[in-house]
Amino acid sequence: MVERRFSWTLFRTDATITFGEEIIRGMIDDLSLGGMHMRTSRRVQVQAQVEVYMVVPRMWPEVSINATAIVVRHDDSGMGLAFTGMDFESFFVLQGLVPKGLGDRRTAAGEPFALLERPPEMGSA
Repeated sequence: MVERRFSWTLFRTDATITFGEEIIRGMIDDLSLGGMHMRTSRRVQVQAQVEVYMVVPRMWPEVSINATAIVVRHDDSGMGLAFTGMDFESFFVLQGLVPKGLGDRRTAAGEPFALLERPPEMGSA
């Protein structure tokens, strides 16, 4: 397995990915600035471009994250996705969630710059 490029945190919420006309629902297991793992029995082929939608639980008013991603891997419980784009508002929400889950905002502070340096590699998130 390829080493992760970004700090990740356990994060559980429902998510939906859209691949063409197909809508796949699942549960996010973990989350990083670079991507996420989604628990689902359905799969989309590796390297497929998908749209991701998730609502962040326990926030008022309701906050969601909308992103584009590529499928980078499959495993027994689901698939790994690497983010390829998102609007500023979604990125701002994501950037707040990951350090909060880590309990140390400094750990992930430089990661937005790493995200801008190079595109995601297959097998990493």
